[in-house]
Amino acid sequence: YYLANTPQNAASAGFKYIGRKFWGMNLSANYFGKRYMDINYNRRTDYAVSLPYNTDVKKANLAPDTKLWNEIIDQQKLDDAITINISGNKSFKYKKYYINFSTGIDNVLNNKFVSSAFEQWRFDAVNKNINKFPPRYYFASGRNYYAQIALRF
Repeated sequence: YYLANTPQNAASAGFKYIGRKFWGMNLSANYFGKRYMDINYNRRTDYAVSLPYNTDVKKANLAPDTKLWNEIIDQQKLDDAITINISGNKSFKYKKYYINFSTGIDNVLNNKFVSSAFEQWRFDAVNKNINKFPPRYYFASGRNYYAQIALRF
């Protein structure tokens, strides 16, 4: 199984410009790929795919590599994600002090993607119903703005 909620593939590319008059600009693009949900280890046991206590259930003793067996055992892959961030700053000198103003926008494209997810620690092993206790998803916030003023002395 894959490490949960951490991209197996990641890339970042950026452009940074620093001007002569105390100003600068940053642009970056980030890619997160091959991310997987955190698994419930109880679903990956022999008990989860074998005969339950209630032997009248039709879905007992699942054969390996059947559709339901794979749904119980497989780890769910999360969609790939891309973010683009932009920021800029400007500094001023006033007497012996420096005033720095910074601003930026994170996730410029407003991509709302699953940032992390986990399977609940409950599983309906008797009926083999993987949807009875559905997974929980956390979503990345959309576009974010920020501004900052700093005084250096």
